Amino acid sequence: MALKERKHIPQGRLAPLRKHSKALEEENIQKGQEVSNQADQIITEAAILEPDKSTNQTYVRPKFKTIAKGLSLMSRVRVADAAINREQQAFFSKYGISTTSCGGDAQNQVEEKQNNNNANNNRGFLCLKNVNLNGVSIWEYIRHQLIFDPFANYYYNWLGIVTLAYVYNLMLIVYRSVFIDSQVVGYFWIGIFIFLDIVTDIIYLLDCFVRSRTGYLDQGILVRDVQKVFKRYKKNRIEMWIDLIACLPFDYLFELGLQTTNPCLRFNRLIRLQRVFKFTNTTEMCVSKPNLYRIFCVCLYILILIHWNACFYYFISGVLGIDSNRWVYGKANLQALPEGIEDSLSRRYLYSYYWSTLMLSNVCEVPWPIRSSEFIIVCVDLMFGVLIFATIVGNVGSMIASSEAARRDFQSRIDNVKRFLRQRNVNKNLIQRINNWFDYIWQQNKQAILDGQDDLVLSVLPTKLQAEIAMHVHFETLRKVRLFQDCEAGLLGELVLKLKLQVFSPGDFVCRKGDVGREMYIVKKGRLQVVSDDGMKIFHTLLEGAVFGELSLLNIPGSKHGNRRSASIRSVGYTDLFVLKKADLWEALREYPEAKRMLVHKGREILLKDGLLNEDAPLEEKSPEQWNQELREQIDRLLDK
Repeated sequence: MALKERKHIPQGRLAPLRKHSKALEEENIQKGQEVSNQADQIITEAAILEPDKSTNQTYVRPKFKTIAKGLSLMSRVRVADAAINREQQAFFSKYGISTTSCGGDAQNQVEEKQNNNNANNNRGFLCLKNVNLNGVSIWEYIRHQLIFDPFANYYYNWLGIVTLAYVYNLMLIVYRSVFIDSQVVGYFWIGIFIFLDIVTDIIYLLDCFVRSRTGYLDQGILVRDVQKVFKRYKKNRIEMWIDLIACLPFDYLFELGLQTTNPCLRFNRLIRLQRVFKFTNTTEMCVSKPNLYRIFCVCLYILILIHWNACFYYFISGVLGIDSNRWVYGKANLQALPEGIEDSLSRRYLYSYYWSTLMLSNVCEVPWPIRSSEFIIVCVDLMFGVLIFATIVGNVGSMIASSEAARRDFQSRIDNVKRFLRQRNVNKNLIQRINNWFDYIWQQNKQAILDGQDDLVLSVLPTKLQAEIAMHVHFETLRKVRLFQDCEAGLLGELVLKLKLQVFSPGDFVCRKGDVGREMYIVKKGRLQVVSDDGMKIFHTLLEGAVFGELSLLNIPGSKHGNRRSASIRSVGYTDLFVLKKADLWEALREYPEAKRMLVHKGREILLKDGLLNEDAPLEEKSPEQWNQELREQIDRLLDK
C-alpha cells in the first residue's frame, strides 16, 4: 500500500532515492547475516571451557547457557531487522514515495530473500504439510490417524532401541554420579556422554508418543482409532505417570539454575523398566534357541549387578573417607604401582569392580572391615550376594535341565529297549542295528518319530494352523505323485495331514513282492533299490522324490496284481520315507466323491498304459453295503414269486 503519491516529485530525484534505498537494504541484510552467523556459531559449539579458580580444573560450561546466549543473539537479529525496516519506511514516507514503486524492487527482493530463508528453515515442516499420503498430508496423518501395530517388526525394533537407551542410563548414570572425575572435561568420554544423554532423552520422549499411539486388541481386532487408543493409555495411570516422570528434565533445570551439571538428577530415567521386560519377553518368544538367550540374559544381569555394587563400594568409600583405612578404597589396599603410573580413574573403577566381584561371589578375599558401619555393609553385601547367586545358579540349572530333558527322555527309551532285548535274548547283530538306528534318529533331530510323529508337537495348535504347516512342508512333495497331480487343493490339504515319517536302516526291506499293499511311500531322503526276490539282482534305483505303492491304495477292479506288491524294495542306507496309509486316504475321500472317481479313473489309465489292467473288469468295485443291498433285492424278488 502506498504511503503518499509521488507525482509531485521530479523524476530526476528518484535515482538517488533508489540508490539510498538499496544501500539501506544491503546494510540490513549484512548486519542480520553477521549476527545470525554469530548466533549459529555459539549454538553449535560442542563445549566451551571455563577455568575453575578453586580447583584449577577445567569443566564444561552447561549446554543450556550456550544455547541461551545464542537465542539472545537471535532475538537481537529480529530487533535490528525491525528497526531498519522502520527507518526505511520513514524514509519513504518523508519523500512521499510508494513502497511498491520506486522502492518496490528493493522491497520485493528483501521479501523474496526472507521468504526463501523461511522456506529453508521450515522445509521439514512444509514437506510434512505438502506431501500427501492417501489424500491426507503427512502432518494430518500423524496428528489424527497414525497408530502403531504392537505385533509389527518395526515396533519390536523400536523396543530394542528403547532398551539400548535404558541400558546406557542404567550403566552410566550411577557411574558418573559416583566417579566425579568422569565429569571433568579433560576426560575423553565427556563429550560422548553429553551427546548420548541428549539422544536417550529424545528416544524417551518419542517413546511416550509411541506408547500413546500403540494399538490394542479388542475381541481379536486391532483398534486403530486414535481417540480410543489415547483414552486407554490415559486410563492406565501407572504407566502414564512412569512415562512422564522418566522424561522430567531435572538435570537440565539444575543446569539452568546453578550453572553446573549433576548426573544424580538423571536417576528418574531408570523407572522405565517395563519396556525392557517387554522387549526381552518378545525376544525370548522369537529366538530359535531360547535357552541360550536366557543364559545370555543371566550373564548380562550378573555384569550389571557387579557394576552397581562396585559403584556402591566406591561411594561408601567416599562417604567414610578415601584412604582412611584398609577396607575403603585407597593406596593402602592397592598393589604397588610401577613408577610413573598414577592412580587413574580407570584403575579406581577396576579395583572397585574387582572388590564387588569377590564380595558377590562370596570369595571374601578382601581387606577386613574395621568400623561398625563397614561390618554392616559387608554383611548386607554378602547376604545379597548369596541370594543373587543362588537365584542365578538355580535359573542356570533349570535351563540346563530343560535343555537336556529331551536327551534324558531319549536315553530312557533306549535303556528300556535294551532291557527288553536282553530279556528276549535277541542276537547281537540285531541289537547293533537297533543301536545304530537310535543313533541316527538322535543325530538327525528326529525325536518326534518316537513321540508318535509330529502330531504330539503340533497338537497345541488349532487344526487350521496344523494344516498350513503341513501344506508348507509336504504340499510340493505330494504334488509329485502323478496320481494326485490334478486333485483339488482341499483334498491335498486333507492328505498332507495324514503323511507320517518313517526311517529305514541300511538293508531293511520297505516291502516285499506279494505283500498286501496298505501304504504309499514318498522318498524324502536316501536311496532305495528295486531288487529280485532273493535280493541279489538290482532292477532299478529310487532316488529322492520317487513315489511307489500309490495304486495299491485304490482297490482298482481288474488290476492284475490286485493289492499285492509287484516288487521288493530295499533301503541302501538310512532312508526317510513319507507314508500315506490306505485307511487315511479313504477317510479323506469320503468327503470328496468326485475326486474319488477321478482317482480311480486315472489309476485305471496308468494300469492300462503299463499293461496291468483287465479291461473286462467292472469300472468300480462294489462295496460290502452295495453287495448287501443287491442280495436283499434278490431275496425279495424270490419271495414275491
